[in-house]
Amino acid sequence: MSLASLPPVPDAPSPTAPPAVDPATPKATVTDIRRARRPPSARVLQQQLRRFGLRRWRPGQQEVVERVLRGLNTLAVMPTGAGKSLCYQMPASLLTGRTVVVSPLIALMEDQCRRLEALGLKAAQLHSGLDAATLASESAAALDGSARVVMITPERLADAAWLDALKAHPTALLVVDEAHCLSEWGHDFRPAFLQLGEAVKALGKPTVLALTATASDEVIQEIAEQLHIPRSGQMIAGSYRANLQYRVEPLANDEDKCRRLLSLLRTPPVLSEAGDEPAVEKTNASSDNGTSEASASTSAPSGDDTAPAPTFGSAIVYTATVKAAEVVHAKLLESGIEAVLYHGRLRASQRHEAQDAFMTGRAPVMVATNAFGLGIDKPDIRRVIHYQLPAGLDVYYQESGRAGRDGLPAENTLLFVPSDRAVQQFFLNGRYPVPEDAQAVLNALATPAPDDTGWSLEALRDRLKRPLNKLRVLCGLLRREGWISESEDAGWQLADAETKDLSTLTDALRRYEDKALLDHRRLEQMVFYAQTGLCRWRVMLEAFGEDEGFERCHGCDNCARMDQHERSLQREQVDQGRGDQDGEPCAQAVEPPSGKDARAAHTTSPTSTTGADAPIPIAPSFDIGETVRVPRYGLGRVVSACADSVTVAFGEQDAPSDDAAIDGARPTAKSSRSKATETRSFLPAYVRKVRPRKPRTPRTTKPALSAQAA
Repeated sequence: MSLASLPPVPDAPSPTAPPAVDPATPKATVTDIRRARRPPSARVLQQQLRRFGLRRWRPGQQEVVERVLRGLNTLAVMPTGAGKSLCYQMPASLLTGRTVVVSPLIALMEDQCRRLEALGLKAAQLHSGLDAATLASESAAALDGSARVVMITPERLADAAWLDALKAHPTALLVVDEAHCLSEWGHDFRPAFLQLGEAVKALGKPTVLALTATASDEVIQEIAEQLHIPRSGQMIAGSYRANLQYRVEPLANDEDKCRRLLSLLRTPPVLSEAGDEPAVEKTNASSDNGTSEASASTSAPSGDDTAPAPTFGSAIVYTATVKAAEVVHAKLLESGIEAVLYHGRLRASQRHEAQDAFMTGRAPVMVATNAFGLGIDKPDIRRVIHYQLPAGLDVYYQESGRAGRDGLPAENTLLFVPSDRAVQQFFLNGRYPVPEDAQAVLNALATPAPDDTGWSLEALRDRLKRPLNKLRVLCGLLRREGWISESEDAGWQLADAETKDLSTLTDALRRYEDKALLDHRRLEQMVFYAQTGLCRWRVMLEAFGEDEGFERCHGCDNCARMDQHERSLQREQVDQGRGDQDGEPCAQAVEPPSGKDARAAHTTSPTSTTGADAPIPIAPSFDIGETVRVPRYGLGRVVSACADSVTVAFGEQDAPSDDAAIDGARPTAKSSRSKATETRSFLPAYVRKVRPRKPRTPRTTKPALSAQAA
């Protein structure tokens, strides 16, 4: 078999109407395709691999391809740069029927179509960014079967008329790229993702392949339920990538954050020591199509703030809001750093221009919201900086994983200001519909529509004063549960009474309540990651359920401090051993710092280091509930403690004030802190015990003289 496209078919009719099909002509069905399907031999697969320009498989690729070719539904969770695209491109070149790829972003479609055409696979893409003539041509190729691969959005697949036209020719494989969007966006502003399960049934239940770089257990379960993927078909590759080095820099406010961002972009990334960089295999580099790009050039630093800033490879700066992205972009341009801006409110032409400038290296820095990055294949990104706190560790891993696709070391830095947490909490509040919202929509539809066009989503928004995205999700839910229906003539309207089931609707709304709790838990995991003194990779892998047997990465900022501390202890033990051999004690080597040296050691910022040999003070063991002091944070109580980390709660209602803790007095209403409890984790070396002062002995006064003695 080859990568050549299917034989040409007669010219298609106008795309305004589905192609006419002769009812007397027998049609191949998906069942026929599955019956005729025989998995190719290992030799054939190896030949196809060479035609894709590769010499060997990456971990997990062959298993996924073989399952798909056997007609088994599969969910593949593979890290960024692991070659997910090959998992559907190769089956598409071998299968008889068409492959439909559901993609969330236009830029991702365009990039994949260029690769498929280069491989000899005819591909069609349908999205709103095409002009009328191009859309007509692409639609004809998609519907008449001449395109081996069809790239579409979930909204297009949710169109009932277009879906009926697509059924004229069999679909052998349905691919959901970036499948985590089903859970991430389907319940918010893109509810068409939630209709993919219905589309699978309408297309005759073709083989389903879902691909994503990361997903929590809850997201995996939701994807599997929606797309009918059994547990045996869930193939989870390891998320750990040794070349990615993670750091968190706690800062006080946005001004400090902005200054630190400029400083980071003007200096080279702090990566592994010289000689530790892994070799890169050119035959199967990190780009999904097996090709590699040259890294950006590095220029000398300049001391002038307005002069062009040096660049050290490409960098992405992620923000949580459009406003923050615009502010950061303006500040970078003002400081002489070449940067482009990307977010969802820009026009399509502006987004395309920004992406093209970044991908070609004309702009070394991209400032973007989470609208940018899905499917981006740029190997030389050396640094990803998060200017604001992401919504969860899965999102953070997805975005930070766009660095280091060439296998060389790359740095991921989170600039953490505690107030950024409120931004994500604002997004979470009111994200999902509640029973009151459903009742409001049903009550509105029971009243006359505002005009002859009937109830539209915009009309419901104006009447109910609720966000359009929430109403879109809610109306989709009510339609699936049989409570309302939609027509082109009358818009949204109440359905017949016999289709309504209150219990199923209640269960569906309760699931949204569970998702809201899950989202809050994800945010708390993200905050813990930002505050912990544990290995960054270990915290992420634990959230993904992959921490078994993993201790430390020895590459993140916390591991660097712990490794430095262990080296210091080893040197002290060696020095002490030498002293014992010479018959002289080495008291100086183990003597704890005192006076000014002790204060300097304890007040050193946990995020700063002065060299690989800088000693870290050794902290004693701690008891649960013990009062301690941490520089810059003040007094708190120990919640938990181990050899690597001490977790301290600050701002407890019963936490003593400074004077009360020192004097050993019981806390009073005046000495108690009124702020909310905040928990943070630190290395033990930076936590000081608070020793109560000894009670003062009252002065003894001489008894007054009696009157007779006077």
